[in-house]
Amino acid sequence: MKNIPKVRNVQDLAFFEAMAESGSLSEAARLLSLSPAVAGAVLKRLEVSLDVGFLVRTTRSMRPEPRRS
Repeated sequence: MKNIPKVRNVQDLAFFEAMAESGSLSEAARLLSLSPAVAGAVLKRLEVSLDVGFLVRTTRSMRPEPRRS
């Protein structure tokens, strides 16, 4: 049986939902009253726990990770 990745808490999922709906990391942080640093940490925690990248980050921008087949 394949290991099922685990999400640490419901707040992480709420953040991901807000980010997906708003299309913006900073807007999701604002909607949930999180600092940008906390929002980045939540996103990183989700990416690590699910072993997937949601955003491609550079020093100047972020964009959605290309879909994997």
